[in-house]
Order: sequence, then C-alpha cells, then structure tokens
Amino acid sequence: MSSMHEELEEVKDSMINFVFAGRDTTGCTLSWFFYCMCTHQDKQEKVFQELMELENNQSYTNQLHASILLSFNEYADLLTYETVHNCTPYLHAALAETLRLYPAVPRVNLLETSSIITITL
Repeated sequence: MSSMHEELEEVKDSMINFVFAGRDTTGCTLSWFFYCMCTHQDKQEKVFQELMELENNQSYTNQLHASILLSFNEYADLLTYETVHNCTPYLHAALAETLRLYPAVPRVNLLETSSIITITL
C-alpha cells in the first residue's frame, strides 16, 4: 500500500512541476517579447497596426461601428490561436523570433562519440 501512495505522490509532484514549468516559460517568453518590443519601437508599431487591423476587421464582421472600441474581454476573445496564427502573421513572427533569440528552455546539444575512452588510474 505504501508503494501505491509513493507512486501517487510522485505523479502529483510531476504534475506540479509541469504546471510551474509552463507558467515560468510563458512568463519568461512574454517578458522577453515585451522587452524586444520596447527596444525596437518600429517593430512595436507594426505589431500594433496589425492588432488594430484585426480589431477593425472583427468590428466590421460583427457589424459594429468602426469607432466603437471593443472592451478588454471582447478584444481578448479575438485573440484565439487561429486568429493569431492566420490573421496576425507579423505578431506570430515576432513571437517566434523572441523564442529564437531568447529560448524559454535552453537547448542542450549532446554529441555521440564513436569511441569509448577508458581512463585508468
């Protein structure tokens, strides 16, 4: 019975690690993204214009008057994965470039050697 309890604890600990790891990597990526936007204001303007076009297109589609601003929740509802991927290519590229420059999880390169070296003392 103790073994089953230990296994459940191990699974619970692993799940907690996944939750915290996902939160930390997302937060780190967003921090770098906003840093990049602040240091490259011309790129920031392109992302802003793309998001404004998205809002205007959605307002037109929903038959809203263009001068009516969407509430925060309405705007947040526009930003689905499909919308960001299909309708905001520059934002998508900026996020991908942020991940390329500042990966959330560092890459470890392992090389396979063809021979085994034995050291004897």
